Amino acid sequence: MRKNMVVLGLAALFVLGAVSMTLGAEEKMAEAKTASHHPAEAHKIMGEVVSVDANAHTLVVKEMLKKGGETKEMTFNWTDKTKVMMSYKTAAMFTDLKAGDSVTVHYHGKAGKMDATEVVVAKAMKK
Repeated sequence: MRKNMVVLGLAALFVLGAVSMTLGAEEKMAEAKTASHHPAEAHKIMGEVVSVDANAHTLVVKEMLKKGGETKEMTFNWTDKTKVMMSYKTAAMFTDLKAGDSVTVHYHGKAGKMDATEVVVAKAMKK
């Protein structure tokens, strides 16, 4: 009788272990699915302002790459919630941005659309 109880107890532990591993795997799969439906993580690039279109609420920035890399232009959308800062200290507006300004753009990518959350002007181009 005692031997049967030990075997039964070990079998129960095995079943519980297998069930918990299965549930853990299902949770990971569910998290992965959920993550793919959320907006992309925050990103940032450093570059030079190419153009600002106040009517379309877009900012085109030529990305600065390390030596040997090809530069590319990226278009960002902005809203009234997007912050514009001069050197992380002074608030500014998109109308203050000029072609040639060095900027860091913090953004979220959403289904091929990049939305700027903050634009920091490192230095204004002297004219």
